[in-house]
Amino acid sequence: MKALKKYRWPLTGALLGALVFLAVYGVRVLDPTSVDWILNNPSPDPAQHYLGWELFRRSPVHLPYIGANYNAVYPFRTSVLFTDSLPLAALLFKLLGGILPTRFQYFGWWGLACYMLQGGLAQAVIARIAGVQPTVDRSSSKAAIGVIVSPGQTAKLWGSVAGAGLLVLFPALTMRMFAHTALAANWLVLLALYLWLRSDELMPTTRRACLVWAGMGLLCAGIHLYYLPMVGLVLVGYAVRRALQKRGPAAVLAPIAAFCAAALAELVLLGAFAVNFAGYSNGYLSGADYFGLFVPWLAQSWEQNVYAGVGTSLAVVLAVFGIVCNARKAEKFFAAHRDWLIAGAVVLVLDLIAAGGNAITVNGKTLFTVPIPQFLMNLWAMFSSCARLAWLAGMLLAAVGCGLVLRFWDNGVAPALILAVCAVAQGWGQRSELFNRWTDYHYYGFRYENKTLLTDPVWEQIAASGRYSHLAFATFDFEHDEFWDLVDFAADHGWTSNSFYMAHMDGNLAAVTLPGELNELSADTLYAFIDEDELTRNSYDLHYYRLDGILIGSVEPIDGIEE
Repeated sequence: MKALKKYRWPLTGALLGALVFLAVYGVRVLDPTSVDWILNNPSPDPAQHYLGWELFRRSPVHLPYIGANYNAVYPFRTSVLFTDSLPLAALLFKLLGGILPTRFQYFGWWGLACYMLQGGLAQAVIARIAGVQPTVDRSSSKAAIGVIVSPGQTAKLWGSVAGAGLLVLFPALTMRMFAHTALAANWLVLLALYLWLRSDELMPTTRRACLVWAGMGLLCAGIHLYYLPMVGLVLVGYAVRRALQKRGPAAVLAPIAAFCAAALAELVLLGAFAVNFAGYSNGYLSGADYFGLFVPWLAQSWEQNVYAGVGTSLAVVLAVFGIVCNARKAEKFFAAHRDWLIAGAVVLVLDLIAAGGNAITVNGKTLFTVPIPQFLMNLWAMFSSCARLAWLAGMLLAAVGCGLVLRFWDNGVAPALILAVCAVAQGWGQRSELFNRWTDYHYYGFRYENKTLLTDPVWEQIAASGRYSHLAFATFDFEHDEFWDLVDFAADHGWTSNSFYMAHMDGNLAAVTLPGELNELSADTLYAFIDEDELTRNSYDLHYYRLDGILIGSVEPIDGIEE
């Protein structure tokens, strides 16, 4: 009860996040045995995430690469990291694989967790910036410890919850949830900001700081690679402040080293550097338009959409207004927090530079292109969709804007009402996207129906025969619905697949290499020929059959089906 009372405000923010999630996506996505809503998604990405996990759960384990997937591009090796299957969750549930049902998904609960963590951490960050943290009364005895909140603070704490609602409706979270599901972990940035804001209490020693930031490195590497630079930039802000405090080189550099070392060690164990067909640099940078943080129509592509929402813009404007109206109070505040101001500015500037890429674009116009050495381009292009990095700037502006509104407006209910209006405006600005998602997940029942193209009962007879353990496609082509249904069939029955779509993949190399398996035909492999692949049928000595319009081949005849 004491813990609930002490953390009731972050828990209120988390509850708000849960309510928003359930309102938009409903409860059916939380059924761990319901996977059709994933496979029926118009985008192939959710199917990639789920089937990557399904293939990984039955993949053999060969040390040291505990995250390697040997079933997705058999007989080659990839990593669960590159199927965006939430590696930490995939590893956990792989350990439980023996007791899990044949079809099992954890993405629905992950979505709920993301919204709850977004709400809870956003409230904590905003309250910290606003200076309205509840205090703990330790005056009498341990038994009488309680949380004290003055009447004036109560309204502002409710305001921090309203501000949390603004960040729960942060556009990047809305866009990525159940699209690029792992990228919906915006809460990692908020967690890093919270740890930074409370670093004097939570990390009083360099050793503690190293442990905390190493843990953040493990979380980022085990969820999605793009959060490594975002959280890393927050860590740079932490280091800059430690330098301004003259804490010494170890206090500045050791946490950065711990963060990088922990993340690197985890990536090695996940097999990130030991995969076939890896293409870490694709030679281009998809940068952000800096005005795109505030103007929604400036994004040149979906990947370059970094809009922080109308509520964020409104909160920033109102925060500036409050500062101007309370200039003397603001001057004292910023003078007392000079180190925070400098470190925060460094984080914001570095983030915008990283997100912009080498082509500086403002208001839809490319001002100039910065020539970059090839080795640096190859490193930077590992995060080629670098516009995503601007999410840090957007969330930082949203949190700081909300916090300063609460700090510089009066002590009544006005700041809380202002942030409630900002949160409503944030949702209103995304009304079309939110309505479309509500419709998809509530109204259309077919999303939760099995719509596989493989309806002929002979498919199950083939699987039950025990003759096959591998599925092989004639070419590397995942642009057809039949591809995903066939991989789903293989994963359900514990087979391997020779073809799969992965992030950071050299598709040209895969397209040349994978069909080479057909040079040595195997009796335990079922071969699939999709669309134009049928033109190659005469090149192989196979028995051919057609099921549900799909041409399949087998070295040995299949009983009970017309050849």
